[in-house]
Amino acid sequence: MTVSSLASGSIIAWNKCNPRIQKVTRITPHQMAAHWTGAQCASYFVGSNVQSSANYCIGYNGDIICNVPEEYRAWTSSSWDNDQKAITVELSNGSGGPPGMTDATIEAFIRLCVDIIKRYPGLGGSFRYTGSLSGNISLHEWFASTSCPGSYFKSKLPYIEKEVNRRLKEGQYMGIIQCAPNFSDAQLWRFEADGDWFKVVNKGGKVLDLKGGTGESMKNGRVVQVYKDNGTDAQRWGKVEGVGGGFRLVSKLDPNYCLDVKNGAVNERKNITLHTLQSKPGSQWAQSFIAAPY
Repeated sequence: MTVSSLASGSIIAWNKCNPRIQKVTRITPHQMAAHWTGAQCASYFVGSNVQSSANYCIGYNGDIICNVPEEYRAWTSSSWDNDQKAITVELSNGSGGPPGMTDATIEAFIRLCVDIIKRYPGLGGSFRYTGSLSGNISLHEWFASTSCPGSYFKSKLPYIEKEVNRRLKEGQYMGIIQCAPNFSDAQLWRFEADGDWFKVVNKGGKVLDLKGGTGESMKNGRVVQVYKDNGTDAQRWGKVEGVGGGFRLVSKLDPNYCLDVKNGAVNERKNITLHTLQSKPGSQWAQSFIAAPY
């Protein structure tokens, strides 16, 4: 049973869910239309006469309760297809007046989104609300005659998107530079075979990665970074012969591209980026590991 570590409990609506047969590529927030705790909402969905459920319920007090485990499709969005692809989240109303939401509810949703996006590669590593299915955030009102999740929540989406993405980047993205040996842990790497390709892993367990993942186009100057291992081809590399006894690291996404010292320089503290394989001697040095002179 897959449940976020942020959930303070589970109240499962087993009779209102089905096995998920598509990978998670969306998050769908909903308005609870009640000033309830997450536990109250989840308990309501367990009721025999209620034909709906959600993967998570978040209360006005910020509690997060699992109502349907993540590997199951909840009955939430009036769309079989959306619910198959989405982790769905019910959010409590605030108290009084037009239905707003408390800061505690919004904060809990932000934390839950960060956790979900980290664990599901199909979400692409970021929170992307575009107002259509081109993003990875979908709304109930797109699939049914409803105002859910409401004007207040939609007004908060720019803030939520910015804050989720800020937290996702903290401590995860580190650029790669060329530097003289200094015997520090920051310069210790190992190759781990993955079929015919390799992961390049640092001492902290993170790997060489092409920023933007598999969804970004291959181009000269594309950023190479250190990132958590997510199993994608953007993190898989191959060794090919370089110059002077060294080797080049080519990308599994397109072996015509390899790691390269930016602007062809071989002096210290130059960024490592992606570039097409070069035949000029100076460029070959900038693309060859071990052999590049200091």
